[in-house]
Parts: sequence; C-alpha cells; structure tokens
Amino acid sequence: MMIDKDAIKNKIYKQGRDLEVALYNYFFEGDDKDMALMALSLFQNRDGGFHGIEPDLTNPNSTPFQTSIALEILVDLGYTSSNQDEFAKTIIDKALRYLDQTLNTDRWALTIPSNDAYPCALWWKHNESEDSRFNPTASLVASILVLASPRKGIYKKAVEIRGLIETAYLNSPTKDKHDLACLARLYQATKDSPNHDFNDKLFKDIQASIDFGNYEGYITTPMDYPIDASMYGIDNLNLDEAVNYLEKMFKGSFWDITWTWLNEDEGFDVQSFKWHAIIAIKNLRFLELVKK
Repeated sequence: MMIDKDAIKNKIYKQGRDLEVALYNYFFEGDDKDMALMALSLFQNRDGGFHGIEPDLTNPNSTPFQTSIALEILVDLGYTSSNQDEFAKTIIDKALRYLDQTLNTDRWALTIPSNDAYPCALWWKHNESEDSRFNPTASLVASILVLASPRKGIYKKAVEIRGLIETAYLNSPTKDKHDLACLARLYQATKDSPNHDFNDKLFKDIQASIDFGNYEGYITTPMDYPIDASMYGIDNLNLDEAVNYLEKMFKGSFWDITWTWLNEDEGFDVQSFKWHAIIAIKNLRFLELVKK
C-alpha cells in the first residue's frame, strides 16, 4: 500500500495530542517551533521534570525517563544552549534543576517507585535490579551537553558521565535497542569532540541490530533510532527494506504499534491510540531523510 501522507496528516489533526499536532506542523508544514514548545510545556511538573509524554507510562509524577523524552524533543526542535528565548530557557532551566536533584552518582533511574501506582506497561513497573546504565542516562547526558550552558554544574557533571558511559559501553556493550538509541543521542551530541572508538562500536551494533524478521512482532528497524544524516552507516539494502516495511505495514492513515502492556492494567486501548501520531511523525521524518 502506498503511503497516503494527506490521510496521515488528517488523522494526526483529528486524533493526535496537541504536542504531536504541533510537532507535525513544525517538521512538515513549516510552522514555528513555538507552538510545539508550548504544547510540550504542558507536560512539565512544578518540580521541573516531565510526565506523560511516553503513553505507556501514565504516572503523573516526574520521571527521569519522561524528562529525557522531553529534552530529546527540544533538541529535535533545534534548541541549543545559545538560542533559547525566555520561555524556552525557563522550561529548560527547570528541567536541568530537576535532573541535578535526581542524579544518583553517575546515572538517572529508568523507573521510579510511584510508577506502580498508575496504569503502565509491564516494563515500566519499578524494578531497581533491572535498571539500565544507558537508558535514559546517555540520552539525558546528550541533551544536557546540547541545552545547558557549559558554566552550569550539571553540564560539567554531564561531561564526566559521558566519559563513564563511553568506557562502560566499550568494555561491556549492550544489544538492547533502547540503550543503543540513547547512545545514538550521545553520538549526535558529541560530533564536535568525537570518541571514534565509541562511534565505530555503536555504528556496528546498530547495524547488527536491524532485523525485519517476517515483519511480525516487535522487530528492530532503522526507525527505532534517532534521525541522523549518517543513519549510523546502515546499508542501503536495509534502508530500502525499511521503506518497503513501512509501505507494507501502513494501515491507510497510520502505523499500528507492535506491542501490548503484557499485564492486566486498564488503559492500554486509550493510550495505544496516542502512539499513532508519534510513530507517524517518526516514520515520515525517516522517509523524508532517505528519499532525499
């Protein structure tokens, strides 16, 4: 099935959250990023952290993971430490203070105890023993390096943690695509001062992770990684196969998710619809990149 971009646009406008509508308009309609910033700000709590952006976790309290998603969006919108208006600076400074307060030595927790009090996917239930060294810490470090002034204490901590992350990954690499996606954010944020050993290893692991299988289930595709001009050296055959996959899996106006919450928590049906716009924007950005 050919991908009907007008149908996708209409579905996002009718069913998407204000955030995804504003992001769609920024990436594909030439709108200013101010509306996306305003929509994103509604997910920020008084403590500076964020909640609710990732639909599989409904905890209204701030979490480092949801804050990592918010900062990724700010970076994708083109914000840096040197181009923040007063409103953006307020949002970012509050988030940085939250991260400074929730940093546990050299990492941020992937899950927090209060997750368990609210409907969420099984993997968002709190489990300290399954905490990740790279998710969301690598993503948060990447965003801090882009968004924070080098004079800030949290920036200096991020520089130190970057080195620890890169060393840890080189000594004990991960195959988890969520970890690799966070590490890819770190690669993007440090192109001016690259660690070539880290980058080479990351590219190889991302390339090796791509597995379309039989197009069924929770597979790994190039769209699982942050948009980047390099696409991490993924070869043209796999990029072409990704386009083929998107065309075959298109549902007329959206792409469906390939997972469930794996538990009895209520709310999955409502939350799953929120993913349609998120996935559509991600896939359309990928298609725009590879078809240039």
